[in-house]
Amino acid sequence: MTQILGISSSPVKKGNTETLLDHMMKTAKDMGCDTKSVKLSGRDIKECIHCNSCIGKQKEHKYCILDDDAQPIFEMAQDADILLGG
Repeated sequence: MTQILGISSSPVKKGNTETLLDHMMKTAKDMGCDTKSVKLSGRDIKECIHCNSCIGKQKEHKYCILDDDAQPIFEMAQDADILLGG
């Protein structure tokens, strides 16, 4: 089964971006896809510090040295076949 991860990066809750993403995810689910949605608004995601840990020093299942809300999203993205974002 195709796994789709939808990510809304808009800071506006229940705005146009979320509405469009919700519609796309519902359509994909109706077509038999496994879907998950993530809204970034209100999450603690820190700014990159350019340490390059994600490139050369990455540990298995640990994508970034910063402890924030991005780690679970990275894991969902790794498992997805398709990423939709807006």
